[in-house]
Amino acid sequence: MVNVEDDLNDIEPGSTEDTSTPAAFTSNLRELVTGDYLAEQDRDLLLDWMSGNATGDTLIRAGAPSGWSVADKSGGAGGIRNDVAVVTPPGRAPIIVTVFTARHDPTMKYDDSLVARTAEVVLAALV
Repeated sequence: MVNVEDDLNDIEPGSTEDTSTPAAFTSNLRELVTGDYLAEQDRDLLLDWMSGNATGDTLIRAGAPSGWSVADKSGGAGGIRNDVAVVTPPGRAPIIVTVFTARHDPTMKYDDSLVARTAEVVLAALV
């Protein structure tokens, strides 16, 4: 069975259907933006789309140091909030950051500030 949007947002507590891991997301995004999988113009287009993604303003982007660029893709449903990003410090190589969060009570709303604070702690260690 293949799930499609909006059905992907209906998550049974404890289900692993249609799930991934932060390591898998990080690896896949790294390959897309630094590997040979995409042509340069396609990579530039992907990063442009991700940079214009306003839904990420309260997530990893909010936790990044001033002056660092962030191109991200977010997702969330119920108590789950995730973000994967290409974070580029001035004059340095890009860093791939993935933050997955889940609240123990699936009836709760997700928490953007938890993603932002996690990114802030991780990225502060790289300053």
